Amino acid sequence: GILIMEPKVLILDEPTVGLDPMGKIDLMQKIKKLNDDGTAIIFVSHDMDAVAEYAQRVIVLDNGKIVFDDAPLKVFSHHDLIKKIGLEVPVATRIASQLHESGFQIDSDYLTIDQLEKAILGAMGGTRV
Repeated sequence: GILIMEPKVLILDEPTVGLDPMGKIDLMQKIKKLNDDGTAIIFVSHDMDAVAEYAQRVIVLDNGKIVFDDAPLKVFSHHDLIKKIGLEVPVATRIASQLHESGFQIDSDYLTIDQLEKAILGAMGGTRV
């Protein structure tokens, strides 16, 4: 109902909680379209996969203090500090890091499964991505 008023800013608190995977994708794509059409979107979330894929800027708070304020790739490159705060890094970042530490020839800084898949396929073909 609020979208009928065409707000300039939309603040969402945990928008993906309780949604199945397809519902999450559908909602986040609608939110992205709103943003592409000019609505500023602020979403508060513990869903780091959604944050990694859809956010342009990430602000991480710990006990009310800003710990990070940067692009998702830069924020999630601080795996240990993110975990210390009580958050998780995105699944793709976690898998890439584990593969990299095991000697697989890929970097450890991927945010989405699509990015990681391309990197793995490239590494298997002999090209470091």
